[in-house]
Amino acid sequence: KVRLQNDQNQDYDFSMSGWGPDYQDPSTFLDLFVTDGAQNRMSYSNKDYDKILNDASVTYAADEQKRWDEMVKAEQILLTDDVAVQPLYQRSTAYLQKDYIKNLQKNPFGPDYTYKETYLTK
Repeated sequence: KVRLQNDQNQDYDFSMSGWGPDYQDPSTFLDLFVTDGAQNRMSYSNKDYDKILNDASVTYAADEQKRWDEMVKAEQILLTDDVAVQPLYQRSTAYLQKDYIKNLQKNPFGPDYTYKETYLTK
């Protein structure tokens, strides 16, 4: 209860949190830190960062390379220039599967597994 209240009041020097990507795009992480973003609970704000991300999603939406370059610039601001966040690790999943389980789809983003086409041969 105290930790949650301190987080909400931003009464801390350092805080740890996590995020799992919803989709395969850098914006799933970078959008977390736009000024006034719904998940920006630390109140990070940088007008250059905001503009770069807006340009990436609006101005350069159809230009894959330019959009990527803008995302790299935004990441540079967030991680290196402002040192607003520091990623500690990237999650991964290990699993064991019996050989008679077929077509079990493992997803790198979103739900861990999709069972729609899964069947058993045993």
